[in-house]
Amino acid sequence: MQEWFVRARRDLPWRRTTDPYAIWISEVMLQQTQVATVIPYWERWMKLFPTVKALARSSESAVLKAWEGLGYYSRARNIHRAARMLVRDHCGVFPHDPDAIAGLPGIGPYTAGAIRSIAFNQPAAILDGNVTRVVSRLIAFDGDAQGKPGRKLLWATAQALVDAAKEKPHPCPPELAGSCSCLNQALMELGAMICKPSAPACCLCPVSDGCAGFQHGNPERFPRPKKRASSQRVRLRSVVFARCGRIFVGRRREGIINGGLWEFPTWGSAVRLCPGPENYPGYFLTNRIKARHLITIRHSITTHAIEIGFDVALLDQSTEFAKSLPSLEGDLGVRSDIWTQCRWLRLSDAAKLPFANAHAKALRALRGLESERGAQGETDVPLPIIWS
Repeated sequence: MQEWFVRARRDLPWRRTTDPYAIWISEVMLQQTQVATVIPYWERWMKLFPTVKALARSSESAVLKAWEGLGYYSRARNIHRAARMLVRDHCGVFPHDPDAIAGLPGIGPYTAGAIRSIAFNQPAAILDGNVTRVVSRLIAFDGDAQGKPGRKLLWATAQALVDAAKEKPHPCPPELAGSCSCLNQALMELGAMICKPSAPACCLCPVSDGCAGFQHGNPERFPRPKKRASSQRVRLRSVVFARCGRIFVGRRREGIINGGLWEFPTWGSAVRLCPGPENYPGYFLTNRIKARHLITIRHSITTHAIEIGFDVALLDQSTEFAKSLPSLEGDLGVRSDIWTQCRWLRLSDAAKLPFANAHAKALRALRGLESERGAQGETDVPLPIIWS
């Protein structure tokens, strides 16, 4: 398997180093995120925060901004907390000790095993989704891979594989650290490229001769498929309030979903909208505020399929927003208690702040309209916004 990996592995940027910090960042970014998405984020992150010390010195806002778009922001917060712990307790040097690694925020058994084996060539097992599938097929395990007995068996099997690699090392390139590093990365690559959930390419697999699932004749039955939870649809509406060349944004309080990130006022979609006059192809949010559609963002988080419609509402220069917000909160259900800060900002200043994913996309759409207007020398845009 190791020989196959050395020959056939993808050239990913974090595979060109044995730096445990760089490997740690890549492993956390790759959790629930595709490789193609992670590559530019990882490369940008390593330029912004090239060392543990550089990351520890940075503000949380800067860290969240660098993570913007990857989602699951607790990952970024844990990385930041861990970096500060590493500076405080280990002088900014990533430790070799298994207990010290496992004690860092956000590092579970898989991530700890990946760092220990890939960076330090320690015989530490790994078991993510891809490796679970590979190991299950190797031993023809058709039980519940998520249940306690199944997890125990699969972890033990993965440990036996990496122990064997340590006992019988294969020659590996320097960037692979050693045989344990090579073995675990081969398991990952095999699951990602060959041993796929459906239609596995067994004819290309380097270990098919020793794979009990392949010998059984139906490797796809291993492991037992998980029961899919039913998806819940969530529809939200968000408004970009604009006045005098500025937009209104708020920062979500800590301890809630997307805590610490910025967003536009948002509420449930069950809101009554009043059609505008014939010469205005929009609608009214209240009797004082008119709006037009900007963009609709759709994305999924765990079992929730979320749709957010973003609108732009121009507040007349004489409109007192303080008088408008209570009517929004009372009439439309905008909750002001989830914000710890709110500001009127120019687009360029808002773009420097970390926004929740969907809201960041809406902000980019606004900036795209502004750039397009400037490039074409237009004095009007297809949205009721007056930029200064």
